[in-house]
Amino acid sequence: VHQCKRPAGRKPRAGAAAERTAYTGGIALTQVRRKKSIEAGILLDTMLSAVDERIVIVDQDGYIEALSTSYAEFLEVDPGLVVGRHVKEVIENTRMDTVAKSGIPEVGVAQVIKGEKMIASRIPIFKNGEVIGAFGRVLLRNMKDLQDLSKKMDTMIMELNLYKKAFEQVSTAR
Repeated sequence: VHQCKRPAGRKPRAGAAAERTAYTGGIALTQVRRKKSIEAGILLDTMLSAVDERIVIVDQDGYIEALSTSYAEFLEVDPGLVVGRHVKEVIENTRMDTVAKSGIPEVGVAQVIKGEKMIASRIPIFKNGEVIGAFGRVLLRNMKDLQDLSKKMDTMIMELNLYKKAFEQVSTAR
């Protein structure tokens, strides 16, 4: 387990006593000593390490709580070392901190990171009606992915139209 420390000058959130940060291979996540929180953290870690997704989770002030391995590799950062840093220090052109403050989701928006255009979604996380952070995910890693998806959809539509035409011919022949 990779341990990392909160950056100098960054104070723990209220109620987050006795935090420690661990990196276990899937995502880096902050674990509070309470058993339930640790179990939830392990579950989250397992779920996110099972997929190759670019995901980031920030607290209400925009400080990174979790970063997927895939996103860390793309950003060329150590996920264990970015936990506790402000998201704007790690991800260029991000609005994760804005969503974490406003509580207004941003779904399917274009974002340029490291010169690559991608489509991202940023969703606020609520607890008892209060925004406590935000979850961000890159939906399409680059515009080529979008073009590939569009070509697949065009092919599926053409096939569907062929099947419809064949069905109509069979139906009218009876």
